[in-house]
Amino acid sequence: MRARGTVGFILLAIAAGFVAGETVFRSAVCRDLFGRAFGRGQLAALVNRHAIYEDDIEREIAAARYLSGRNAEIASREAITKRLVTDENLRQVSTHEAVPAAELQREVDLLRYQLGDDNSWRKRLDQAGISQDRLRRSLGENLRGRRWVERFAADHPAIDEETLRKYYDQHVAAFVLPQRFRASHIFLAAPPGTSPEIVEAKQQLINSLADRLRGGEEFDSLVWEASEDEATKPSGGDLSYFCEQRMPADFFKAVSQMKVAEAPKVIRTILGFHLVRLTETKPPRQMSFEEAQPAILAHLQNAARRPAVENLSAKWSGSSALRRPWFWN
Repeated sequence: MRARGTVGFILLAIAAGFVAGETVFRSAVCRDLFGRAFGRGQLAALVNRHAIYEDDIEREIAAARYLSGRNAEIASREAITKRLVTDENLRQVSTHEAVPAAELQREVDLLRYQLGDDNSWRKRLDQAGISQDRLRRSLGENLRGRRWVERFAADHPAIDEETLRKYYDQHVAAFVLPQRFRASHIFLAAPPGTSPEIVEAKQQLINSLADRLRGGEEFDSLVWEASEDEATKPSGGDLSYFCEQRMPADFFKAVSQMKVAEAPKVIRTILGFHLVRLTETKPPRQMSFEEAQPAILAHLQNAARRPAVENLSAKWSGSSALRRPWFWN
């Protein structure tokens, strides 16, 4: 009998421990105390069980200044807090969204390409205090969130062809394709911050590659040998068609002055060195209704979905989980 009573007491104690643990975990007051005790600062918001502290807001401010420039204006602390609350709500509801590995890798590669060579990539991540694993997780969360929002806002009024055609007629000037170019390049990264020795070495290398092309070597083979643009290597350095809005200004200006079939030209941009071959140009032209129809449909569908997404964002960012002053402030 005594043994049975002892077991019962132990079970009761364990249950009480779980209840106390749950109470502490859900309590904004306790989480605020924990944040102060462990150097995270005051509690800014509590989204379900996820706490957002002053430390998180400071990190967001630092990241915004790093990306925008030290003296650039950034959002207020209140706006940043509300965005973090919205992001966390979205992260929680989209946890089970499936994201294909290839799609995630494509997002990583797009970022990787913008930062040049491996050394620049690692250096920028270190400066931002982000590991490659953490970046991959963040990109995955972002993709899951986007997919969830797309499903959430999927219901929209049917848009018939008459509505699409009316929009086209009213905005016909917006559907003019600008002048486009198609080019291939061999790329050697030398972004800002690259040491002068490396810049000089890469300039010498790009010039030697240009000499080898003039000597009769194949462009595609030199792409595979030397280009640091992993995204375009499989297609022989092909950048496909692009207009002024899709390329850095210095690159586009240089390419627009080239002629098809002329010898490849060395171009220096803010990203590094390019050995460019212009392969085709297309003059500006008016798009037909049939060509513009998919873009018009997507635009009108997004406009129809926007109120639902804005209402959801307002609901989340105005969450009652935003902290209130505690008695010890």
